[in-house]
Order: sequence, then C-alpha cells, then structure tokens
Amino acid sequence: MNSISVRALLVRGMLAGLIAGALALVVAYFLGESQVDAAIALEEAHSHDHGGGEEVVSRTMQATGGLATGVLVFGVAVGGSPPRVLLRP
Repeated sequence: MNSISVRALLVRGMLAGLIAGALALVVAYFLGESQVDAAIALEEAHSHDHGGGEEVVSRTMQATGGLATGVLVFGVAVGGSPPRVLLRP
C-alpha cells in the first residue's frame, strides 16, 4: 500500500498554489494594471498639489514586484493550507 506523506501533500499543494498564483499574476498584470493606471491618471488630473513629497515606492515597482510578491505568496499560502481551514463556514 502506497501512502503519501503529509510532507509530500504539503509540497504538492504549495506548488499548485504557486502555479495558480503565477497564472493569477499574468491575468492581474494584463487585465488589471491598465485599469489601475487609468484610475491613477484620473485621480492626478482632479487633485491639487499639496507638496506631499516623493513616492516611497515607484509605480513600476508596485505594478511588478509588489503585485508578484503579493499574488505568489498568497497562492503558496492557500495551496499549503489544509482543506478543513479553507472550507470552514
């Protein structure tokens, strides 16, 4: 009888989460970022300059590194979570 270990199940779940996160990243980047950029442009067109200073994190870094980190870490975390935790009412 071949029984799979908990470690192997955890690794498989986390890899599946990583793959799902990568697919979600592609969708979010190509479908969502243009909408975010349009919203930022609209906000800047209607705002007044209050001399708030420079950005701490550039928009490019937010759209690439920040989005990738958030989506991939979330995918791995959900992939590694047991179904009992995810399906709790």
